Amino acid sequence: MLEDMKSYRQFKKGQAITYTGQDLKYLGTLVSGVATLSKSMEDGRRQIMGILLPSDFIGRPDHSTSEYDITASTDVLMCLFERSADAAPKPPADEQ
Repeated sequence: MLEDMKSYRQFKKGQAITYTGQDLKYLGTLVSGVATLSKSMEDGRRQIMGILLPSDFIGRPDHSTSEYDITASTDVLMCLFERSADAAPKPPADEQ
């Protein structure tokens, strides 16, 4: 099943991978390259929140939008897993 959902995508140095608040249609891991997680501050400055290296994960199964701007700091290759409606996390049975 995961094999059917998997694809690869390349991002060039400086290219946005995702923006804060953008819908994430996929979850993924960096296969190669380096990316930065950043946020815009109220005064217009940007704060780097983290550095992503190969094997680091982008996206969270329980969040469908990005919490950070993610930019390729070098050329990046990502392995992506497309989200699907039936793969969405389900609440525990006692909460349904």
